[in-house]
Amino acid sequence: SDGVRVPEPNLPEEAANKYYVDSLVTYEKEALQESIEINRAISDSQRYNLQADVDQNELDADTAIASLQVADTANPAKEAVQFASTGNQSNLNNVFLDYYDNGTYKTGAIGDRVLLLNQTVSAENGIYVVVSAEGANVSLVRASDYDSAEEINAGDFVFVQRGDLAGRGYLLGFISEDFELGVDALGFSPFTIDASQPVSFQRLNVNHLESMDGEVNFEMADTVQVPMPDQYNEAANKFYVDSLVTYEKEALQESIEINRAMSDMLIIDLQDEVELNRAISDSLRDYLQVQVHQNRAMSDMLINDLQDEVDQNELDADTAIASLQVADTSLQNDLEAETAARQAADAAMPFKEPVLVA
Repeated sequence: SDGVRVPEPNLPEEAANKYYVDSLVTYEKEALQESIEINRAISDSQRYNLQADVDQNELDADTAIASLQVADTANPAKEAVQFASTGNQSNLNNVFLDYYDNGTYKTGAIGDRVLLLNQTVSAENGIYVVVSAEGANVSLVRASDYDSAEEINAGDFVFVQRGDLAGRGYLLGFISEDFELGVDALGFSPFTIDASQPVSFQRLNVNHLESMDGEVNFEMADTVQVPMPDQYNEAANKFYVDSLVTYEKEALQESIEINRAMSDMLIIDLQDEVELNRAISDSLRDYLQVQVHQNRAMSDMLINDLQDEVDQNELDADTAIASLQVADTSLQNDLEAETAARQAADAAMPFKEPVLVA
């Protein structure tokens, strides 16, 4: 026999045919492949969404930082200077800075800020910082927050903390829209605070400012310096804005790092799930392969059993046929012998005419 054909199995103990096994393997393989594709699509979608969130957070952070930087640049209140010079400093690498603090003689130090008010070349006026010092002799360069045309605006103001001009403030006057640092003049005007009165904007006496109905008009002012705000309606100073920028930047950066970490963890989890599905698929494929081999072995065993049964039936048929042939021959011989004996007996008997009886 070339093979054993069996019907589609319905019960667990029934033999499986090739179509059933092939269909089962194909179905499971397609189901697993579909599951893998779905998981991959989910992973890609989640990764895309997380990346979009990260990009949006970075954009929001950049926008917030840029906005705060613009606000900081536009803020007329500048960081206080330690010294102010009303004379011409012909050599910025050799400027003499000293002062008395409650009778104690002190000199300028590296990092101190200095306001030059009356340079012969007025374009050299502005805020400087000490970069080197030998005793009271120091070298100055423009401060990094006041060394470009974009950072300098009419109305900027600054206070002096030490020396003969301590406690005074200075306002930057008009500059043109196409102002060029180092070329165009910078003119600062002084203003003072009445120390006998509480410091408030209603009691502020500033050159070029007018008090109207308890309010201060800053339209003609160069700069305004304010204390650290602690109420929602108070003006903010540079330190407050800088601190807020730093805080928001760090908070947004932390949020970005958290989102990135969550994205990485999600990708790892999805990769693990894909690997698990692949392992399950491989395991199921191996299991089905074993089942196929087992079914094939069972089919081969069934074929062998059926072949043995057929061979035995053929042998039994041949034996029965031979026995019938022997019996038929013996019966034929007996029949022939009996016929011959009857014929011999008839031949030995004398013939008599039949007698008719009336």
